[in-house]
Amino acid sequence: GTGHLVKGGGASRFRRLVHGVLSIFSPSAGESASLPPPTNQDMPATPRKPLQEIWYDCRAVLRPLGGVWVRSLLAFAMVTLAIWLAVHPYDHAWLTLVQGDHTHLVLASWISNQGEFHILNLGFAVSFWLVGKLRRNRYLRRLAVASLLSGAVAGLACDVLHVTCGRPRPRAFARHANVSDRFTGPTLKSDFQSFASAHSAACSGSSTPVLLALPEVGLPAVLVTGAVGWSRIYGNHHYPTDVLVGMTLGFFVGLPSGLRLRKLGKRASRMRAASRAHGGQ
Repeated sequence: GTGHLVKGGGASRFRRLVHGVLSIFSPSAGESASLPPPTNQDMPATPRKPLQEIWYDCRAVLRPLGGVWVRSLLAFAMVTLAIWLAVHPYDHAWLTLVQGDHTHLVLASWISNQGEFHILNLGFAVSFWLVGKLRRNRYLRRLAVASLLSGAVAGLACDVLHVTCGRPRPRAFARHANVSDRFTGPTLKSDFQSFASAHSAACSGSSTPVLLALPEVGLPAVLVTGAVGWSRIYGNHHYPTDVLVGMTLGFFVGLPSGLRLRKLGKRASRMRAASRAHGGQ
């Protein structure tokens, strides 16, 4: 369960909170979110060709989850509205507070560069998939596929927002005249593509399925997502609202595939328990 994350009496309260939130999206979410990755003995044998294995892994991850996709989209819209109303009026003040005296620009630039999709998201997914392949663990391979697909979809969705919304980046005020912080509409100019943060969305989208299916790996991934978001604000690329909305988008994009993996993991665990019980008779 999730009780290992906190100690004492707070464990049960934390567990009930997590299960209550997840139950909105999945009727079976009340079961444990932290499951041991099944081995290949828990699932049918996979084809030998790597491309076929990837194809079957994609099918398993993307199999429809009923109304989860619709509910996830509605939840994203409501949370985004709340973020905009609560944070946007203070964007410039929070931006100044985060940036401080600009003494960590080199570090922020390095983290931001490492947070590129082809470096962080793709590198993590490929590494995880290869580990699953070497260990003959289909669950890890499917987790890698879910992480990559969720990050890609979230990042592409943010790219669409970039082009259509036209919010100026913080750096645009020093580069262009007569700039105001408002949505100007469709544009292909990078300085006017602040909303929302694609880096944050892609990282959040990739880390969410891992957090739900394998928390011991997902928690560090969430910390990396936070670091990337900080670097985008510190480097004058985005406002706090842009980063928070990007992270929210990534979370709700990755949520359905994460729940799908949890469901597969629970089924595999039941199969393993039934096999052990049958063997003990």
